[in-house]
Amino acid sequence: MKSSSPSKSPSKTGSQAQTQNAVSSSNENQPVEIIANRLYWISDKSPPKSRQHAFYFCIDNDLVYEPFFADFGPLDLGKVHLFCKELEKLMNDQ
Repeated sequence: MKSSSPSKSPSKTGSQAQTQNAVSSSNENQPVEIIANRLYWISDKSPPKSRQHAFYFCIDNDLVYEPFFADFGPLDLGKVHLFCKELEKLMNDQ
């Protein structure tokens, strides 16, 4: 009979854990810059606050996933293409 001892995973010090918690909480609902000073992405339950010279749009009701069976995504390539075309149109409007 083989006996094995539980493996030890490296533990974080208190300051490392606090830093990680601070970083994760500060990143919640923060926009991600895709194209510098031009295109940002955010995932949130409510729309961001209005800002001058900014345009926000949501695709949740326009590009809805149609499940094949009991799955949950991702969107099919046709809908990804529609999103890319819409984004291209919006980016060219400036």
